[in-house]
Amino acid sequence: MTTSGVDASSNTALTSSSSPMLLRINLHSHLLTAHTTHGILHEDYAQYTSYCTRRLARLRHGQCVKKDLLHCRMYKSSFGTRVEDVDGSGGGSASKARHAYRAIEMIQLPAEVLGSNVNYFYEPLYCAERCWAASMAVKAELNSGGGGGGKSSSVLMGDGGSVREKWSSGKLRAYSVKRLRKAVKFANLVESLTMSTVTPPTLLLKE
Repeated sequence: MTTSGVDASSNTALTSSSSPMLLRINLHSHLLTAHTTHGILHEDYAQYTSYCTRRLARLRHGQCVKKDLLHCRMYKSSFGTRVEDVDGSGGGSASKARHAYRAIEMIQLPAEVLGSNVNYFYEPLYCAERCWAASMAVKAELNSGGGGGGKSSSVLMGDGGSVREKWSSGKLRAYSVKRLRKAVKFANLVESLTMSTVTPPTLLLKE
């Protein structure tokens, strides 16, 4: 009786140790804190867009993840990239090739790599948040009567004028829809990444 109990407990321990460790990420509480702290309560979407940009820079420069998350060829990784060798030929120098843009395919990262750090999930999450905030900023600009007054969400040029001041309402709507489509793309990426690497409660929060 005792021996079988010991064998059963040892088998359970072996099973738990061999199974991959699942992450538990509180997505709702994390985003709620970000929304309440960085301007969403006051409908200042430009402030939240800027915060998401700064947050993405911090997430991508983490010591353990920058080889996979930074879109720079000097941090070339064996996972998650479309292989496009840039060797400096065709007029470019080796230095430019080293710092060239690197397209990242996060869906190709193994589950054990994704489960090692939450930054792999926060990076596409904040990309989606930034696109959504940019779209909402343009929508608020349209509702206020163009690129002029209210909480300005436009990028400012050197002379103080707005880049989107002369855009028509149709072009602003098209830009807003484009940002929303990109947000949906990143949201689908978060969903794909969380299928095998997070706990069931996290999956429920994600849905």
